[in-house]
Amino acid sequence: MGTRARRNTSISKNKTMPINDIEVQVQTDRPPLYDTVPENLYECVISSISEGERPKFKNPSEKEKVINFEFTISQGIQKGKKLGKQVSPVIGTGFEGGNASTLYQMIYCVYRGVPKMGLKDVVNSLEGKHIKAMVKNKPAKSGKEYSRVTDFLASDAEQPVEEVPVIDIDEPSSDMPF
Repeated sequence: MGTRARRNTSISKNKTMPINDIEVQVQTDRPPLYDTVPENLYECVISSISEGERPKFKNPSEKEKVINFEFTISQGIQKGKKLGKQVSPVIGTGFEGGNASTLYQMIYCVYRGVPKMGLKDVVNSLEGKHIKAMVKNKPAKSGKEYSRVTDFLASDAEQPVEEVPVIDIDEPSSDMPF
């Protein structure tokens, strides 16, 4: 058997290609959305909150709504670097032997309880607040390593002044807004 010459089918970075008379920008190397930082616990400020969508875990053809959080590291050598986390819009305290939802953990760390206000107001009130974010690094399928926010702790930094009534979690209340 003879050898056949292989055709070069690679696409160069940011090459514009016509498809049905429409110009489409093709990028082969997508820049990381957030910075990669060493694994550690970082003091952060919640710098932005937005709505988003992502493929469902067990059914990627369907989309689910998420809340996108962006954190800015506020202290140390990594100060100014950005981290991100997509969170399901669910506030659950967990069950016996189970974990509380990520959104509940974040709210509890910021307020040391759950504020007496509607879910949208609680989530929107997190912007600008301090929180500690635990970062673990994980390689992607491509082999590149990405930083992943895995857990949250209450911040030692003083929160921006704001009077927010908090529900005592140990005593269930009918005032719970969700």
